[in-house]
Amino acid sequence: MEVNIFTCCDGIYKDFIPLFIMSNLYHNDKAFVEIGVDVDNYDKIKDSIDLLKLKFQKKFLVRKIDQDFNIYQKKFKLIPNTVRFFITPKIKTKYVYISDVDIINLQTDFQKIHVENMIKTGLPYSNIVRPSGNRLKIGRAHV
Repeated sequence: MEVNIFTCCDGIYKDFIPLFIMSNLYHNDKAFVEIGVDVDNYDKIKDSIDLLKLKFQKKFLVRKIDQDFNIYQKKFKLIPNTVRFFITPKIKTKYVYISDVDIINLQTDFQKIHVENMIKTGLPYSNIVRPSGNRLKIGRAHV
């Protein structure tokens, strides 16, 4: 495996786990998906996970990290969706891509796109810095 597509989630976001796994692995042969969760067993998606195991065998891991969730949330006063930046993936690959669990990836050669971006920018990560004027602004509507 060349890239570990890594995320962590809790609560209702665990419902996205099967789609996250499927969308990333279906389009990327060199990828592994690792997801940290707050509980060992989540019955609501068990059947979907079992089907994915048939298709993708050992190309993904969903693992309990609730102790780490609690430690990091208390120590750094984190909101749950930022815990993924503090957890070390268990599966070692050449690259790690940290994602949100509710992102559907339909790109092929996912890792190639991001490696090319790192080479272009000279940075050890691939991300887009959005100008502040392009961010969603929430305010009161004037009627």
